[in-house]
Parts: sequence; structure tokens; C-alpha cells
Amino acid sequence: MAARRTTARAEGFCEDYTQALVRLQRLLFIAETRRKPGRDGAGGFLLAGELNFTNMSWQSYVDNLMADGSCQDSAIVGYTDAKYVWASFVGGTFAKITPEEIDVLVGKDREGFFTGGLTLGSKKCSVIRDSLNIDGDWTMDIRTKSQGGEPTYNISLGKAGKALVFVMGKEGVHGGQLNKKAFTMVDYLRKTGY
Repeated sequence: MAARRTTARAEGFCEDYTQALVRLQRLLFIAETRRKPGRDGAGGFLLAGELNFTNMSWQSYVDNLMADGSCQDSAIVGYTDAKYVWASFVGGTFAKITPEEIDVLVGKDREGFFTGGLTLGSKKCSVIRDSLNIDGDWTMDIRTKSQGGEPTYNISLGKAGKALVFVMGKEGVHGGQLNKKAFTMVDYLRKTGY
């Protein structure tokens, strides 16, 4: 009987110890990801200069994409069963993306938007490169069209298994930098089942 109690206590200790480690990991994660002003004063999650996606809500993924100050807008958008914006930068263009716009991006017609363009959040855009359905790439490069003399911006989007990742650069930010950022996020989401 004494041996059973000792074993039960030891197992209980192991469970408590494991739970304590999980709690400690969460607290460390929260401490590491406290908002810090970026170079332009914008807040965000920049962890040791790299994207860190563990234990985050969808909004945290968006915050992580915005953290280095190169983007003015970003969003995570579902394109399968849940065709809507899961998370976006507050007040950004991507917050207004519609299910119809999502259908155009992931639809079978891969030529129509090259000639007629497309819209994202009602903003007119031109497609520069479409590799969204090419294995190992899963990205599309887009540029906004100037309306009323405003500047144009590069956009890159990536396609994971269930979600699209959108990033729009600030004025002068090169599309290649945005493409890499979108691809990194999409690659991670694909590996985790999204």
C-alpha cells in the first residue's frame, strides 16, 4: 500500500512539474513578446530579429509581420471554408477584403487578373507575378494602382493550406523583401497544418 501512495505522489509531482514548465514557457513567451517601439515608433513583436510564430493568436501573426517597420498593412485571410479576414492590421486596406476578392485570387482563371487587374479591399491592383499554385513557391506579387496621384505600393501574398497571408510594404519597400516575408509565414503555416 505504501508503494502505491509513493508512486501516486511521484506521478502527481511529475504532472505538476510538467504543468509548471508549460506555465513558465507561457510567461517567458509573454515577457519576450512585449511590445517594443520599432524604428518608426510602431509597436510590434520582433524576437531576436526573426519571426517567432509559436503560441500566438492570428492577430499576433499580423503584429509579427508588421514588427520590423517595412509593412504598412498585413492580414491573415481564410480561403477554404472560412472565407473571411481572420486578422488584419487595424484600419488597413486588407481588413476590407471580401469573399469575392478571395475567390478571384484562388480561382481557376489564372489569366484574367493579368489583363483586367484585381481588387483587394476595394483597392485596384495589378498582378506582377503569379506562383500561388506552384508547389514550393505559393506566392503572388502585386502592385497597387495609383488613384488620384497617390503612390503605389508592393504587395505580396502567400497561400498556405487554409489561409492566405497578405503584406503591403511602405513606400519604397522592394517586393522581394515582402515576398520573402509572406513565404516564410506560409511555409510555417503549411508545416503546422494551416
